[in-house]
Amino acid sequence: MHSFRDWLAGQWIWQIAAVLGTVVAVLLQVPALQQLERTLYDHGLRWAPATGDEISLALVEIDARSLGGQREDLQTQLARLIHLLHADGAQGVAVLLPLEHDPGLPAWFTALGSVIEDSALSAADRASVNRMQRLLADGQRDLDRVSLLAQVMRDSRMTYLSFQFGSQLVALPKSPALPDPLLRHAIPTRPGTSVPNTMLSSWAVDPESIRRPVFPAARVASAAMGIGYLDAPADADGVIRALPLVIGYQGHYHAALPLLLASRWLEGSARTLRVEPGRGIYLGSRFIATTPGMRIYPGRMKRSMANWKRVRLADVSPTPAGIFRGRLVLVGLAPELEVRPRPAIEGKLTEPEWLGGLTQRLVSFDFYTRPPWANHGRWAALVGAALLVLLLPLFPAWLGLLLAVGSGIGLLAAFEYLLVFQRWWVALGTPAVLLFLGAGVTGVHGLLHHLRDLAYLADDGGDLPWWAEPRRRMARWMRRTYRRTRQQPAGFDPAMVLAGGAEVSIPPPIARPDARGRTRTPHLPDKPPDGIAARQSSRAASKVIDVMARGPKTGARAGTLESVRTLGRYTVENQLGKGAMGAVYRGVDPRINRVVAIKTLNLQQEFEAEELTQVKERFFHEAEVAGRLNHPHIVTIYDVGEDHGLGFIAMELIDGHDMRRYTRKGHLLPINRIMEMGAQVAEALDFAHRNGVVHRDIKPSNIMLDKAGRQVKVADFGIARIGTSGKTRTGTVLGTPPYMSPEQLSGRPVDGRSDVFSLGVVLFELIGGRRPFDGDTVAALMSRIANEPHPDLMALRGGVPACLRNIVDKALEKDPDKRYPNAGAMRLALLRCIENNYTGTGFGGRGA
Repeated sequence: MHSFRDWLAGQWIWQIAAVLGTVVAVLLQVPALQQLERTLYDHGLRWAPATGDEISLALVEIDARSLGGQREDLQTQLARLIHLLHADGAQGVAVLLPLEHDPGLPAWFTALGSVIEDSALSAADRASVNRMQRLLADGQRDLDRVSLLAQVMRDSRMTYLSFQFGSQLVALPKSPALPDPLLRHAIPTRPGTSVPNTMLSSWAVDPESIRRPVFPAARVASAAMGIGYLDAPADADGVIRALPLVIGYQGHYHAALPLLLASRWLEGSARTLRVEPGRGIYLGSRFIATTPGMRIYPGRMKRSMANWKRVRLADVSPTPAGIFRGRLVLVGLAPELEVRPRPAIEGKLTEPEWLGGLTQRLVSFDFYTRPPWANHGRWAALVGAALLVLLLPLFPAWLGLLLAVGSGIGLLAAFEYLLVFQRWWVALGTPAVLLFLGAGVTGVHGLLHHLRDLAYLADDGGDLPWWAEPRRRMARWMRRTYRRTRQQPAGFDPAMVLAGGAEVSIPPPIARPDARGRTRTPHLPDKPPDGIAARQSSRAASKVIDVMARGPKTGARAGTLESVRTLGRYTVENQLGKGAMGAVYRGVDPRINRVVAIKTLNLQQEFEAEELTQVKERFFHEAEVAGRLNHPHIVTIYDVGEDHGLGFIAMELIDGHDMRRYTRKGHLLPINRIMEMGAQVAEALDFAHRNGVVHRDIKPSNIMLDKAGRQVKVADFGIARIGTSGKTRTGTVLGTPPYMSPEQLSGRPVDGRSDVFSLGVVLFELIGGRRPFDGDTVAALMSRIANEPHPDLMALRGGVPACLRNIVDKALEKDPDKRYPNAGAMRLALLRCIENNYTGTGFGGRGA
């Protein structure tokens, strides 16, 4: 039993703690993780290039000089400005001032008109009354500035106003009704959809935002072409990153002012806007995809401001001479008078700058959104990262560190790719942090074990690096403390094992010279730490215990041990099959009690004496190279040797059968299943070719299918090449001629494209129930393979997709240059064919 202190010292507990802590933090929405995602988003935007067309914007800024100390005259100045902009050919005007006050006419002026109309003078001197009424009309035009502004807006048909819902309105339990002009400018929904209320009360509002609702006066609001809100939620750090394009309020959708201006620029009017709840907004024929909350993320907005025209209201000439022609004009306060700057990613922007940046992003469709699967993708990445972190202790420290760091960097690269190229914000920072945390635990744990191993192995007093010397001193102090507390003799070795009454111990240390030439006898520590030597001692003791616990073999198996043949160290149990050059046996490796398949080659009978040495060398070399192929679709080779004149290869024993049974009529597999198996074989061949190994004997009997019928494995890598150079026996053809490529039959050098040809033959036979080339003699067969075309697959079997026929035709090209350049390309073609013809049909799909 391990003590709790040993458990805490292990790597597993820290990896589990890292995973659980991260998952709990995500579920609790810890602000630090949310800020991490926002920071990654902000930094990722630096790599995102600007896309789309620029729009022409002009900012008319109202400063103290423009106001001239007479704020009540602002409506008159706006009326004059809108008239000039309309005459100069501006595309549209957005007024960002409140315009909520409508003083109307003074009471004395209204009373004076009534008195004149009702007086006796009206009947006695009508001409004088008419002159007085004209004077009153002129006075009314001068005094009623709101009426003048509304008339100019109505005549120009290009002015858009702004309003604010405000933080107080969104928090009221009973929301008040909006003014009638705002309701008339509401955005309709698509037929058959409803308007959900936007949860405005959940917004985080920046401290400088207004608290009460601000609506324009009824008379100017009725004259505007559109009225849009300027509300936007701020994140916890006070930065505005998102813009809700529409807000659902009391059964109506109200548009953001940037959306109205973008519609004005692109469509000439805001009447083409249609809302698709939860998906996006139709802007004429264009569709703006949003989050389910109808939001977009505009990103950085300052980079397009360099081309904007900026002018102060007092400097606008009565004859602008075309400087505003074709531009959207934003009228707002100058920066020095701005009381509510908008905190954006680049810093604080004035309200006109913020509005212009948003409009630019919408017009150019240069914004970001969260795809519908963003949350599922984040959790999938988090689960994958958690599984990898939990599996890290199973790997060597360097490999675990490499896997964790590489996966974390891969997640960050995927985040950046989705953000820059797909315009999607998918929160992958937390899974990446978990991977880096797991890598840190793995690295620290591996470093501590490395230092501990160095201290243990160099305990005889030899030289150590400067950074390992303190660790050795600590280890010595711990051993002395352990002896005193446990009262064990100095020579006690915990690695000694008592099993069955016999004492088994590790051999005594051997004296050896140290780095300075002095002879030393290493001192065995009382309790070696969990390092290299400790693991070796543990394995040695475990092996002794295991052997003694089993005891002598008894029963029927023991009684037949003398009669069972052996090859090398392997016990041969029974024969599984037989071929032209040898047989395949079921065997057991007695050292680790592993069941293997043993394939034998009778080298002395198959090859002449003068070439036997060369064949043996090639046999061992090819088996060694093939043994390095570690792939899920390749039969693993464990060992190679020679015994009793037989060369043998010990390999993985597959619980299943080969593919020969599926090449006969009446036993053919579904076409989609054949393509899936072909893709697995092509994947194995591509892996082998990239590692410098060509199979040279691909055929149904060398393709094994597991008992479940789901996975195939390719066998006999490297065997077919034995004896291909030098003389061979007369009449012997190495390989299997019906599956050999033309260049292989002619004795020319072959590469991976020869295996592609052979795989094409196998696919043809599995689909059509016959081989593409046959002959009564080997010469006739070779001639047909080299010169004659193969039959049409569609004539042999119905339901064969055209893409599959094209794949087989390309693989069976006589010229290697016309085939697939590698098995990987053939695999991709098969996968595309499966996707285009059998998606969702399972293994029993069409073509069965």
